[in-house]
Amino acid sequence: MSKIALITYPRSGQHFLKYALTEATNIDVVCKHPNTVDLQDNFLFPEGTNFVSIARSPKDSIASIVALELSSQGISYVESSHLDARISYYEKSYEFLVSYIDTFINYQDLSSIEVLVDKICQKFGGSITGSLEGIQERYETNHLETEPAWKIISSKNEEVYSKIITALDSRNLDRCQELYNQALERTI
Repeated sequence: MSKIALITYPRSGQHFLKYALTEATNIDVVCKHPNTVDLQDNFLFPEGTNFVSIARSPKDSIASIVALELSSQGISYVESSHLDARISYYEKSYEFLVSYIDTFINYQDLSSIEVLVDKICQKFGGSITGSLEGIQERYETNHLETEPAWKIISSKNEEVYSKIITALDSRNLDRCQELYNQALERTI
């Protein structure tokens, strides 16, 4: 059986991809974020583990996590220091990811999950063992039943999201974009 360690920046589609792979393939998936992972952990990542990440644009990634954090606290305004902290975290996360991860998935490809799962199986020697038909709906139902309400907020539907995007427009995201572009060069 193939094993994938999916190491991603928060709000990058990690849980959806894990759900699709777990439901429809024989690939074993473990998920972590860059600040919580030790790649030398032989128990969690036995020999032969394939390290994979999902590349999502800096503006969308940062806006999504900030919107989730603010919405979960009932806050509708964006503090400069909060944005600065998340921009810094994106940079540090992607510096780690592009240093240690060879294979990336473009976040946009999650919208064509059947094609993406097939590519992943081909790349890592997995097999499709179940149906991907209706996987998005099954995931959403499962997620709604098992996750706390604050974790399932679709940030793009939150009013504060557009405020965050506007605030990010005035920030220098050049380093974030550079790291994101490096990740995109390694997508399957």
